[in-house]
Amino acid sequence: APCDTALGEYEFEVKALLYNPNFYSTDLGIFNLEEGQHLKIQPKNGVSDFDEPLLACRDEQSTYSIEIENTGKLADTLELELIGAPSWVKLSESTIEIDRGEQKDIDLILEQTDEDTVVYNFELRVSSTIFNFEKTIDLSVELADCYNLEVEKLFGEQIVCNEDEMIYKFKLF
Repeated sequence: APCDTALGEYEFEVKALLYNPNFYSTDLGIFNLEEGQHLKIQPKNGVSDFDEPLLACRDEQSTYSIEIENTGKLADTLELELIGAPSWVKLSESTIEIDRGEQKDIDLILEQTDEDTVVYNFELRVSSTIFNFEKTIDLSVELADCYNLEVEKLFGEQIVCNEDEMIYKFKLF
């Protein structure tokens, strides 16, 4: 098929005949032209799949690794993009070159933030720069207040002089 032929199924007729043109048989065949590039994208760091939200703490940066494997027939150059992600979610790389059968890890970086403690849903889009191919993975991050600390002042004066002894006592809970 020519290089610009659209992907899909194409019917054709097959005719088998003997030396005598009166003895022949015909049948329909289907030629399936499909994309030969495929990617396997999976989480690492003990995360089994992307069905459950990844956990992020508001008060610290965390990182999750994502493995991308080129299970296609040729080497490729891939562009990585987060769609609909909050500003504190970043990728360690935006472009990777990957050979056939090769696996590469990229990091999903969850920066420290003061955003609301809810579940954020977004997508990771991986697009080939060489072939007409892309794959999208749904991701979610649950932002939590992991320390949930409150500070209460138990003892100490609001206003003191330099000569006064400054003693304060706090309770963390």
